[in-house]
Amino acid sequence: LSVAPLATHAGFFDIFRIKSSLLAAVGSKDFVDLSMYEGYKKGDKGGSIAEAQEKLLKLGYFNQSESSGYFDLDTEISVMKFQKDNGLQISGMLNKETLSILLSGDDRGGSSSFTIQVKALLGGAYNTTTGVMNSTLNDTGLIPLIEPYTSLGYDFVGGGEEETTSSVFNATGNNAIVDWVVLELRNPTDIYEVLYSRAALMQADGDIVDVDGVSPVSVETNFSEYYVAVMHRNHVGVISANWFGTSEAIDLTSDPLYGGSAAAKFVATDKYVMWPGDINQDTKVKYTGSDNDRDYILLTVGSTTPNTVVPGYLAADVNLNGQVAYTGAGNDRDALLVTVGGS
Repeated sequence: LSVAPLATHAGFFDIFRIKSSLLAAVGSKDFVDLSMYEGYKKGDKGGSIAEAQEKLLKLGYFNQSESSGYFDLDTEISVMKFQKDNGLQISGMLNKETLSILLSGDDRGGSSSFTIQVKALLGGAYNTTTGVMNSTLNDTGLIPLIEPYTSLGYDFVGGGEEETTSSVFNATGNNAIVDWVVLELRNPTDIYEVLYSRAALMQADGDIVDVDGVSPVSVETNFSEYYVAVMHRNHVGVISANWFGTSEAIDLTSDPLYGGSAAAKFVATDKYVMWPGDINQDTKVKYTGSDNDRDYILLTVGSTTPNTVVPGYLAADVNLNGQVAYTGAGNDRDALLVTVGGS
């Protein structure tokens, strides 16, 4: 996934082009230099603007009968009134701070805690015959009690350092723990901005649960809607294509994904599973060339001893069977090759 801002950049002269009618509307001249900010402004169009207009309409700020998705003068006046009433710097722009408070439904943007039900599947561990993932890492006692992503360099927002207990790994069948994953809530107006993230546990049937091994995951955000993303240490992450509310169940094995059908692998059981093999966590899987993932498998087993099998909780263990192998039955190189389309 490439990262590119979705919000338009405010031009220097656009920022200061404030009309006297707007000044009168809010009864204040407390404007600020927003040249370092980005956001939606008058003249812009889009679904995010329509969502903001709907919120402003419900709150009594927007004078039109319905949202249009076009940022006109009425929208600018409405935004300025909302900013004044909520103690924000008055710009008339839908910048991130304004959107955070407006879309959260909180008059000061305070975060709220709630639980969400999310399902996803790791392609490396998925068994098309049984329709569930293998729990070999659990069965062999390799999954750490403390989430591994902090030590791998993942920068959590609000979460991190989650810890479970050894009894959680006693579950079997569909409830057996497969591995740790990262759950992200992302900005509904900027899909690349992570509002909140934390580690959680994934069960064999794909349910993502809290550190007790059974409960829906507890999260925090000041937004009433959000995109949901699931990340894993050697799989390409998936992101929902749609926003979700706080009470909705999210199934990333069947719901539309950001990036379309190529964002995940379609398997025979009519499910989408996350692409395995992103060992170096650069959001893509490569078999050859610079920064390819296959080299990590070879380096793990030893470039001069490719037939060696190395056990452990390792990033190069693409099929999550508790060992890294470059050759032989069930090797990780073949799993990676299948991802890129080889045989």
